[in-house]
Amino acid sequence: MFRVFWFRFLSVFFIIAAVYHAVEFLIPTVGIHAAHWRHAAFVFIDIACAWFILQRPLWFKIFVILLSIQQIYSHGFRSWIWLHNNHRLDWISFVVLFLILFTATMLIKDNMQKDNGHVETDHS
Repeated sequence: MFRVFWFRFLSVFFIIAAVYHAVEFLIPTVGIHAAHWRHAAFVFIDIACAWFILQRPLWFKIFVILLSIQQIYSHGFRSWIWLHNNHRLDWISFVVLFLILFTATMLIKDNMQKDNGHVETDHS
């Protein structure tokens, strides 16, 4: 039941991220500036992640690991610049990085437990 709860929580996190990117796509002055196409892309990426994290196909962990690397580059770099130049913490990036790395860890652990024959469902 523990994993089911966390995967549902993470799915909600991806939906919130999709809403953020949709709002930023429609009203570019709301959040942190990024390329218009990037917000559009992440609306779809986040919605897909919200769906697939509940389904958890085996290939999805590879996708999330690659997404984690991209997020470390993007949010990690921006966090470093903000901290170094402005002496300011980018809390949104810290939350995003923590949750995407937590997601990758949970998916890897889930795949390992599936390989060992233990599958947790809503009823286990």
